[in-house]
Amino acid sequence: MVDRLIMGVFGLLVFALVVLLGVIGYYVADSVNLPEHESSGQVSGKSYHHAYTSMVVVSTGRTTTVIPQYHPERYSICIFVDATQQIGCANYAQSTWNQVERGRMVRVAYTSGRFSGATYIGNFTY
Repeated sequence: MVDRLIMGVFGLLVFALVVLLGVIGYYVADSVNLPEHESSGQVSGKSYHHAYTSMVVVSTGRTTTVIPQYHPERYSICIFVDATQQIGCANYAQSTWNQVERGRMVRVAYTSGRFSGATYIGNFTY
């Protein structure tokens, strides 16, 4: 009975790992090594995500450990790309975030996903 339970849990973990690797593989295949294009665009939004700490619980055998993970602050800018008619968002330095206002016209470098057609934003100039 215990052996069947262990095999069931092991099978579930293997399945979860395969799904995770599939999702990562799809993202990499969709977004890596793509030709970069340039277009005009407009800053459609800005958001600030404050720094925070989360706790990860790791259990190994009879020992349980809580490990803090620090997540630094992020400054996101979203740009509507005229060529793709889509919005792409990316994180930038605080100084760039402070200088750009919503509604400002920019020249933006972008790529389009192979499968998803998603717009991945690169650098921009204003």
